[in-house]
Amino acid sequence: MDIIVTRSRIAGTLAFHEYRALVPLACVAADRHAHMRPIVSPRVAGQERCVHIAQIIAPARYFGMKGAPRASLASAVVALGRRIEAILVGAVFPEILGKRMSVAVRNDADPGDACVRIIVDDLTGAYDRIAPLIDEMDAGAFGLAGDCRRLAA
Repeated sequence: MDIIVTRSRIAGTLAFHEYRALVPLACVAADRHAHMRPIVSPRVAGQERCVHIAQIIAPARYFGMKGAPRASLASAVVALGRRIEAILVGAVFPEILGKRMSVAVRNDADPGDACVRIIVDDLTGAYDRIAPLIDEMDAGAFGLAGDCRRLAA
């Protein structure tokens, strides 16, 4: 599965950058498109239509749920999606430490905008498989091989 990992300076700020790991919509199975809410990737990635990792890992049962059960599962899916995103971004950009990311990260030295395309194992519907193991997982557990940090320089 293709993932676009980006670092882009937030307009109007000197030291804050946004880090993202997004899945190109073109890589999503056609039967899931009706359930996706695409966004546009940052300019550094070519403003491609993409979706968040949480939308990809959501189990098939999620799309048929309603009300409180759906809301409860949605919270868990989004939290896991953010953890996966942090792991993948951290594998590419060394300035991101730990397993949690905030929306904006302060960088005292401006590292510049960057975009790296990586390939990981298919994450479609993987919530149930990944959730119990996430605390022990690193980028290699998602099939990311090699030293991506050199690519982001």
